[in-house]
Amino acid sequence: MDGTVLLMDYSEVEREKVKYILGHIGNFKVIEIPSVYEYYPIADTFENLSLIIMDISFPYEEEGLRILASLRKANGVNVPIIITTKSFKLEYKNAALKYAANDYIVKPYPANRLENSIRSLVKLDKKFKYDVSDISQISMPFEDYITKEIKFAARINQPLSIIYITLNRLNETHSEEEFDTKEDTLKTYSAIAQNIRILLRSTDTIVSNSSGDIIIALPGTNSSGASMLSERIKDNTLKYLNEVPLKQSQYFLSAYVTFPEDGSTFESLMEKVYKKASDKELMEKINAIPLSTREYAKKRYNQFSKWF
Repeated sequence: MDGTVLLMDYSEVEREKVKYILGHIGNFKVIEIPSVYEYYPIADTFENLSLIIMDISFPYEEEGLRILASLRKANGVNVPIIITTKSFKLEYKNAALKYAANDYIVKPYPANRLENSIRSLVKLDKKFKYDVSDISQISMPFEDYITKEIKFAARINQPLSIIYITLNRLNETHSEEEFDTKEDTLKTYSAIAQNIRILLRSTDTIVSNSSGDIIIALPGTNSSGASMLSERIKDNTLKYLNEVPLKQSQYFLSAYVTFPEDGSTFESLMEKVYKKASDKELMEKINAIPLSTREYAKKRYNQFSKWF
């Protein structure tokens, strides 16, 4: 055993990532704390810690800093503390350093960034390690990546959601001068994707295809979380489009699905989310028909339905 590590992060995916890195370095006992409700009842029971890794957004920065202060007071200055967090503001970094945090790593970070920090702070016996620095980085198709994430979600019994954003083809009936060129549309999609990134966690993945469709993978996110993020993305996107000289703010549709309730494979999830987007599009087409026309059609249908 190479020591005991206290790991505090609200995200199970992040904790799994850190545990994987720790497992690559040595043989550690890991005490996982996923919430403040589980921390405070056992706060005084930690002994002989070798390292503390925590997110100060636990669940928000002020509370996380209070916990950091109590950890430093209880464990003295000899136990190294590494902060891994999405809170990039200088005020939080300075506050963490005030409590003698040994490192402050902003998410998302490459695995070797945390690994190097741990190795520099925790004294380990020199072990054999095969040098892979010259081996090309492994890449995989997006479908394979999602399949891997689905298998991981199933193994840890956690949901995974996908948000799909596409062009609203309802507006193909509009006159051609109302549209930007295809090139401008793709540029708009690219800008929207960049704008969406700021709303995502380090564990989320966003990609787009040659048609401009945007797909967002959300590990550890249930349908309620996907719904809330979809609304935030919609509001953020509409705000962005209203600030630029484009006429496309009404041209986008989005839908979301969640593993396992909406499907158990990449294809089944994408088929379901595509159908949801298509159904939204159909409803918009129906709603675009004037009310008087719909009422007339309904009356004509009722008049002749008895013939069938």
